[in-house]
Amino acid sequence: MNKDFSLNAFKRCVLICVLVGINLSNLQATVMQAMSMKELKAKASHVLLVDVTKCESQWENRRISTTCSFDLVKSYQGETLANEKQRIKFWGGEVQGIAQKISGAPEIKAGMKVLVFLQCADAQACQIVGFAQGVFYPVAIEQNVAQEELRFVPRLEGGGNSESFSVRSEII
Repeated sequence: MNKDFSLNAFKRCVLICVLVGINLSNLQATVMQAMSMKELKAKASHVLLVDVTKCESQWENRRISTTCSFDLVKSYQGETLANEKQRIKFWGGEVQGIAQKISGAPEIKAGMKVLVFLQCADAQACQIVGFAQGVFYPVAIEQNVAQEELRFVPRLEGGGNSESFSVRSEII
């Protein structure tokens, strides 16, 4: 009796470990180290103020990615991008009612004006430097304010630094 009980317990334990292992194999973690403005600028090939015109999410290898197109408002760093490269790609989004939220992912939607730190290598779309750390949102856009005087703030999950800065003080 004792031997049968031990064998059944062992089988149950193995089955549980296999099932847990299968579920855990799909998990991924995001660990992000805080970057200073100097580090963001150094790692970025482009620092751009853009108007986001369209965002589309799609399935990609069992994950959801989002690609946003934009119109350039002002370039602060980097060569002018060809029209076909005026896209930003990041992980997360929603496809047919199925959403994938990635902690630390940027919040970018069509109609937004954002200041972005991008790495535009040979890829078809630019990648954001430092994940959400490389995206800044205007505090308030007043009429007749020079682009260099606009003030921006990061919108990081869990708070983060919410002090605003001007392009003139930090970027130029």
